[in-house]
Amino acid sequence: MRTGLTRRIHTVPGPSHGAVAVEFGTTFGKEERKRVRVRILFVSYAEKTHFQGMVPLAWALRAAGHEVVVASQPELMPTVAATGLPGVPLGRDHMLYQVTAWARRLDSAQEPGLFDVGERWPEHHSWERLEEGFGSAVSLWWKVVNDPWVAELVGFCRWWGPDLVLWEPVSFAGGVAAEVVGAVHGRVLWGMDLLGRMRSRFVDALAARGGGRDPLAEWLGDRAGRAGGVFSERMVRGHFTVDPLPEVLGLGAVAGVERVPVRYVPYNGPAVVPEWVPGGGVRVC
Repeated sequence: MRTGLTRRIHTVPGPSHGAVAVEFGTTFGKEERKRVRVRILFVSYAEKTHFQGMVPLAWALRAAGHEVVVASQPELMPTVAATGLPGVPLGRDHMLYQVTAWARRLDSAQEPGLFDVGERWPEHHSWERLEEGFGSAVSLWWKVVNDPWVAELVGFCRWWGPDLVLWEPVSFAGGVAAEVVGAVHGRVLWGMDLLGRMRSRFVDALAARGGGRDPLAEWLGDRAGRAGGVFSERMVRGHFTVDPLPEVLGLGAVAGVERVPVRYVPYNGPAVVPEWVPGGGVRVC
């Protein structure tokens, strides 16, 4: 983290389109603070719907004078380019859909809802079944989308030196890279924080039984260790979480998660209005 930056986080009004930017407090004087330019890296694995919700915030920060770059796998680069934001392709594309299709064929009789991350937490399940469910999420989803590019992301962060890393909740590679290089970082939600709640409840269950295997900590600790770092729970939850949902639609307070609210600004990519759409009037979609 560059000299003069503190970890005090607050929200400030963004550009005229209504987005809200996340800004750092500084130890500089008032006039100097106006000229501070922060390097901000947005991180999302190659999944268009996970990335697009980050675009309004990225542009709000860029419009505020900060240096913004998007890091992802090569497959997402055309989508990033279409937003007008600079992007850097790293690692290889993931094979999530091939892996999940293979897993479904292998175990088509798997019990549904075994590892529910919402309100219906399966209190009656044994620890072994919870451990198995959490391990499945790690091995069949999170590893698949992060392992192909986490090493190159760490390398890029060491070279570029971001002050702030913002990552969507499944891109744990962003949390690992930020921790390794010492950057402040946070998650940017694209929906309810089900993953945060799932993690919080798993950690509570782990503590209640006096310890046990933590597949997520083992995996992230190994990847961080390869880059000379060590596991931290911040690799899972960030220093803070940017949440575009109003409180009424959220899950309430999640243990260990500092929520930073932002106004929701929709973005679905560029489009051309088709000729058959009539002009004027009210259009209902």
